Amino acid sequence: EWSLYAISDQKMFIMGLMAFHALCGVMLMVGYRTRLATVLCWILCVCLFRRLMPVAFSGDRALISFLMWGMFLPLGERFSVDQKLRNKEIGSDSVYSAASVALVLQLIIIYAISGAGKFDQIWKNHDALAYIFHNDNWANSIGLWLGQFSGGLKVLTFLVLLCERYFIFLLLFPRWQHLLRGMCIAVFVVFHLFIAATMDVGWFSLMMISAWLALIPSVWWGQRMPLTRVANNRYFEVGAAVLLVFVLIWQLFKYESMVIGKTTRAFSSFYFSSMLGVYQNWGMFAPGPPSVIQKYSFGGERLPYEQLVALNGFKHMHDGRWRKYLFVSPPADLKPLSNYMLYQWNRTHGADFQKEEFNAVNAPEQIRLEENSASLPADQVPDFSLLDVQGKLHELYYYSDKKAIVLIAQGNGCPILRKECAYIEQL
Repeated sequence: EWSLYAISDQKMFIMGLMAFHALCGVMLMVGYRTRLATVLCWILCVCLFRRLMPVAFSGDRALISFLMWGMFLPLGERFSVDQKLRNKEIGSDSVYSAASVALVLQLIIIYAISGAGKFDQIWKNHDALAYIFHNDNWANSIGLWLGQFSGGLKVLTFLVLLCERYFIFLLLFPRWQHLLRGMCIAVFVVFHLFIAATMDVGWFSLMMISAWLALIPSVWWGQRMPLTRVANNRYFEVGAAVLLVFVLIWQLFKYESMVIGKTTRAFSSFYFSSMLGVYQNWGMFAPGPPSVIQKYSFGGERLPYEQLVALNGFKHMHDGRWRKYLFVSPPADLKPLSNYMLYQWNRTHGADFQKEEFNAVNAPEQIRLEENSASLPADQVPDFSLLDVQGKLHELYYYSDKKAIVLIAQGNGCPILRKECAYIEQL
């Protein structure tokens, strides 16, 4: 997989590349050589994303997507060094181009695909936020506190689905655009401020709020603060249009894969989209929120992540990307990290507090909502998660479309089981 960050793992090379990345970011921020700075930022962000894909957040994908459309928009036409250096008369106050249409559709895609994919029973029962706010892998201290208000969370869960599935399409309404667009901006900015205040999801909320601010109607700024003008370069128009068609087709295949519960051949053929930075995998907490709290075995103790990183020597790991790395990686990949964390603990603690082992996985704990555990029908199995022999976590709701699921507990030294292996393989 190509990435500039994969050329070398030497510290000085990585620091130099990141310094250049920061310089491009400053150029984009002040609007100097804006289009070139946007292209360079997009390339470098794609390279960084591909290098660190296992620990990437939705905010990283959002940043890359909006930078991609920004390459085709005249971002340097207002409030920029470029505009001052040109010293030309200001043109139109609005943008209408393939790229501007793509930017609006990109926002709709992010929410609509995510909302359409939330078809798990937990969402249908409006219990999703209750599950999220009982899970310290995602909820912060404010979110965990809100977890006690189950009635209010049912209302908020309904409102989340309403906004993502229906309200977002007001952006396409042809009349009263200033009013309806302003309503959408206000609602979704508050929506993301709530997410940022209650959940640990990286900078996803910041990226989305920034994108919404780009849609502020030009009349709101007044005549002395106009926005951007139409980009007349036909090559930019064609490039944006081709990318938009590609993204729309990609989303159709993605939604098909979500509905049937497995990756289709057509969708898998779009693997090169990540190479081009057009990786559009939207669906936070879809089809349902995690029903387990991932805990970690340390010296025989089961600890949630926040307690783990609070231990002396682990404070530098108080970051969502470390959390995700521990959560998604199989045990074999975590062995070096486990040894390092064990070394850090023993190095910073006295002889009476030394630990002999640290197992970074293998200790999930099921989330139980009291009001739901007693109301399940007799023929319904509550959602649960198990680790397979390769250390991969399986959750029951991902297999809701299957007719049957076979669970086999094995002992590798059992002679009876060895004789049955052929029959098990036939299953």
